[in-house]
Amino acid sequence: MQRLKKLRLYIAKKLSKYMESFTMKDEGKFYTPAQISEMLAAERERCSNVCKTLITLEEERYGIGLKTSGAEARIKALAEAQRLIRNLGAAP
Repeated sequence: MQRLKKLRLYIAKKLSKYMESFTMKDEGKFYTPAQISEMLAAERERCSNVCKTLITLEEERYGIGLKTSGAEARIKALAEAQRLIRNLGAAP
């Protein structure tokens, strides 16, 4: 549980730096909060899809039954990362 809290804090810090970069002046215009939210939602979806692809590759490599504890642990970690990424935009 402690590792999960650390992961959430790490992701939140990275996202806040990411958001700051979008609020900087870019060719004479500023991004609105709605535009920033839309860009972040798209990025979360892209990251979630990467996790889903990695899960699929692990399942193909080791089989759906997952008799290998290492593969099972990786798939669970990726599934948790995917869930956390999707929920980053949700209200706490």
